[in-house]
Order: sequence, then structure tokens, then C-alpha cells
Amino acid sequence: GTHNENQILACWEYDNGVYGMAATGPAADVVDSDWRLVGTDGFIDVHLTDRLGVQVYSTDPEDCEELTFDSLAPEASCIDLAIADVVQAVAEDGESELRADNALDATEIIFAGYESVRRRGRVELPLDIDDNPLESMVEAGALSPSPVDGD
Repeated sequence: GTHNENQILACWEYDNGVYGMAATGPAADVVDSDWRLVGTDGFIDVHLTDRLGVQVYSTDPEDCEELTFDSLAPEASCIDLAIADVVQAVAEDGESELRADNALDATEIIFAGYESVRRRGRVELPLDIDDNPLESMVEAGALSPSPVDGD
């Protein structure tokens, strides 16, 4: 496989005021999820594994939800849902959540984490780089990859 980060803790703010946080490796224990989105009325934990899919926490304890992957899409595969999203967007002359600019925005967050490691400091978005910081650091010997236990 390809080298990936061994640990990252990243935080960012969207234009609408929602904050995002991603944690991997040992840092994942900080938020007990893969992605956390924090808004004014609570937060959402997203799990990218096969355990619980999404946990929605409100500032009102009576208004919290735990949604498993099966409850989010009991009869459909991810491919089915992706196709349905694109078809609906075309039919309603709208925009699909799967459009390329959303994928690029998410990728920029990942690259910002790598760039922060390279600079050994905070970075601002949008990024002003022309390369892959992770690849550059691996090629320069600036990182010492270590396998995850069990691999």
C-alpha cells in the first residue's frame, strides 16, 4: 500500500460557522470518532467504520440520536444512493452532494493536515501549494513511516 499519516489532529471552520475536527491514529481517542462537526446547537460524530454510523448530539440531551449505517440506508448500497443523488440533482436542476468541488474541498482539508506537518505549524485555507506535502516529505526522508499494529 501507500504511505499514509500515522496520526493527525486537524480542526477547521466552514463558511457557515460550523467547525470540523478529524483525528486518526492515537489522536482518534480525543473525539472518539473519525470526523466531528460542531455547530451552535450541538455536534455530529461521523464514524467511517462499520460500527455506529453517525451520532448527533444536541445541546438538549433529549434531542440526541444514534444512527447505524443500516438505519441510514437499510435497502440501498452506497452506489445506489450515489446514483440516486445524482439523478435527483439532474431532475430538480440542483447540485449533487457528490459534485467534484465538494470532493476537492474535502481533499484540501486532508492536504492541509499534511502541509501543517511539513511546515510544523498552522496553515490557512485555501492552500497555496502545488505539490503533495505527504509525498514530498516521504521522498525527502522527513517522515519515518511505521506500520499500524496488526498490519
